[in-house]
Amino acid sequence: MKRQQRLFEHYNPIENRLGKSFFEELPRKPGVYKMYSGSGGLLYVGKAKDLRNRLLTYRRAKMGTTSRKKIRLIRMTHNINIQICESEREALLLENELIRKHQPEFNHAKKRPETYYFIGLNREEKSLRFSLKMYQPKMNYVYGAFKGHRLVRKSMGGIIRMLYILEHDVASAFDLPSILTQKLTPMQYDLPIDQKEK
Repeated sequence: MKRQQRLFEHYNPIENRLGKSFFEELPRKPGVYKMYSGSGGLLYVGKAKDLRNRLLTYRRAKMGTTSRKKIRLIRMTHNINIQICESEREALLLENELIRKHQPEFNHAKKRPETYYFIGLNREEKSLRFSLKMYQPKMNYVYGAFKGHRLVRKSMGGIIRMLYILEHDVASAFDLPSILTQKLTPMQYDLPIDQKEK
């Protein structure tokens, strides 16, 4: 039985294009990498906790064990630029910013600005102010970035409800303010504190 001839060759061209030294000199640091086509178009933006480990996966990729999408990306890539970051969190934020700004062909997730959220917390005179933002708010405490609008908003609501119950000795969910019983907590909420009778 005659085998069907493959349309593309089996080999991985990325090392030949970038050079062996490119992979040997990659830093073991967090950062962002950008993959470009032969014409200079930005194909893909990725982040890594360890740039060396992450980019070596492209060099080792083989037909049959790697997804078609990744093989196609590798075959189209002629250049890779890296940018070292202070932390994986910083790399995540930069990756998200670059994807939203440039809309690379091979990035399907994170193209919408609401991909990641931050929870901000301020201590006011008689309340704790919770705030949910799509950017890092200028508040006393900031937590994030967290992925997914509904999940993050519902989680923040759960935290606020628990704190409200503890602070006000609430015995039943029916005693909670109506705004805290809704499916989605408001994007900003002031939790009253220090209101207990002494």
